[in-house]
Amino acid sequence: MTRGYHTNTKKTKEKALFQKNLAKSRLFAYLYVYKYYPMATPTQRRTSSSKGRGASHLALKAQMITKNKAGVLHHPHQAAPGATEYNGKPIHIKGGSRLLGKLTKKKTAGKKDEHAGHNHA
Repeated sequence: MTRGYHTNTKKTKEKALFQKNLAKSRLFAYLYVYKYYPMATPTQRRTSSSKGRGASHLALKAQMITKNKAGVLHHPHQAAPGATEYNGKPIHIKGGSRLLGKLTKKKTAGKKDEHAGHNHA
């Protein structure tokens, strides 16, 4: 006997039997799934007209824009950006009092001393 060419016949038979059983089990699984869980297939072709009718709902629509009393443009039934009230009722804005304080505070209060003795004309 030559080294390298020797094969164990028992192992090869076991391997062939295993592959045969595996093929049977895959076939059984396929048939089981096919019988009890059929694929969902469309009954009719989806025509171009039906596609168009469905797509009509996806078309972009013109945006509605309104002006409030201050002249700011916004969407209807929504508060305008930067508004403090809507429909005559005050709106709660998180940190709004702090923001109002910052806006009303004079920014040039500290800079008056720098420009006291001269004119920028």
